[in-house]
Amino acid sequence: MMINATINFFDSVPLYPGWLFLFFFGLFFIKLTKYRKLGIRYLIIFSVPLGIFTLAFWLMDYEYLNCMLNGSSEAMENC
Repeated sequence: MMINATINFFDSVPLYPGWLFLFFFGLFFIKLTKYRKLGIRYLIIFSVPLGIFTLAFWLMDYEYLNCMLNGSSEAMENC
């Protein structure tokens, strides 16, 4: 069981360096080349997932999730 969880975690690990690459690549284009607009686009692409995750966590109803995940089947009717 633990091995499957570890394998599933490592399936998504290459996404994180690739996503952070957009940030540094955008800064590189803004500061060191004449392609400033391309660097700004890369920074926007980098910041969109951050904005989506922030909005999702802000709008999430944690009390409802706690009730649904930790309650019994009888208690779930009152959630």
